[in-house]
Amino acid sequence: MGAWWTDRLPPAISFRVQPILKVAGTAPGTAAGTAPPKAAGRDHTADGLRGLAAVTVFLAHFVLTFFPRGFDRIVPGLQTSPAADGAIEHVLRLPFISVLWNGSSVCIFFALSGYVLSQPYYFGNRLEALRERHLKRYLRLGIPIAASVFIGYVLLKFGWFSNHAVATTVSHSDWLNGYYAFQPGFTDALRDATYRVMLLGFDRYNPPLWTMKIEFIGSLITLSFYTLMPAQGVWRKVIHYAIAVLSIGVLANKDAIFYYAFLLGGLIWVLPKPRGAFKWLLLAGAWFLDSFQHDGLFGWMPNPVVWDERYSYAVLAAFLILWFLRSGAWDSFLGSSPMRVLGRVAYSIYLTHFFVLCTFSCWFCLLLQARVPRAVWASADLVLSALLIFAVGWVYERVVDRSGMQFSQWFVRGLSA
Repeated sequence: MGAWWTDRLPPAISFRVQPILKVAGTAPGTAAGTAPPKAAGRDHTADGLRGLAAVTVFLAHFVLTFFPRGFDRIVPGLQTSPAADGAIEHVLRLPFISVLWNGSSVCIFFALSGYVLSQPYYFGNRLEALRERHLKRYLRLGIPIAASVFIGYVLLKFGWFSNHAVATTVSHSDWLNGYYAFQPGFTDALRDATYRVMLLGFDRYNPPLWTMKIEFIGSLITLSFYTLMPAQGVWRKVIHYAIAVLSIGVLANKDAIFYYAFLLGGLIWVLPKPRGAFKWLLLAGAWFLDSFQHDGLFGWMPNPVVWDERYSYAVLAAFLILWFLRSGAWDSFLGSSPMRVLGRVAYSIYLTHFFVLCTFSCWFCLLLQARVPRAVWASADLVLSALLIFAVGWVYERVVDRSGMQFSQWFVRGLSA
């Protein structure tokens, strides 16, 4: 699912002059006789947005697990088997509200990664910092990923998943029933953990890992892009952008739209801070684009053909929401203490929430669904699952994610010793 698994150094740099001068060909703080700017503080607004995005991914998977017909207009054809279609599904399909659980927030993660990883370039043109992030990116992402793969392997091997029982007897979700329908193997899991997830996009032991190939390759594209950025000349920079855009489009094909999200995230730094009514227009535009469904309300919008229609508009929405946040309008909310904590554990929540859904959430559904009304067990399941997912994410962040980050830093520093 993004920037929430970055190096924990999101920028909070003054945006008034420096990036504009950078694009014009003047590198502030790098001219002879001048000192580079001091290090920036942590951008807690980005942390908060990262946390909210992780929550919406969990909500999307919860809906797909228990109320698959709620996705009829979001992903037509995803559910082909007969399934319940009542008042809950009707509400879940409502446009503009469904933005909270339609799953397109993964594009926010990609744009946030571009925003954060490009920070050293705009903050004094610190090329060495870009190179260091490039070297440790595999370990920084890969250690938590590998741990999640082996968790999935153990849960599947010992038969602790209940997704098939729920899919066949309660929700009839084709999406849910399609996972964990294979025999696990340790060597197979080891291959996924070491290279098949990050290089080939394998996600059998932990389905949300489909984004990790995009995150890893997109990160390398971003870091290489800014490392190779011409130091002077506006037109040289424009040509550099054009080469990157065309190369990604040709080589990545349908996944190109996701990699463009990284470049758009970095582009935020060179845009003026939105003010007045304009910032609210950005927010409204992001909300509309991110609410895209396959129905009459959005039928007039052009189809990008090569790229997935929903994700294409979600990438544009992510770009607009990041630009809106540069106005500072939501700083007090997204930078609050609870949102900081949520942002810190967001990567861990993303990596572990599917395990909770397929174990506890499905077990709880099977326990109560025949005893109480549908809305009652679903509400209780949602609340308890959310609490458990946060608790698991908090532990995973402290034990696995934090250790992976520290090891990657130690490893890269050892290479330069």
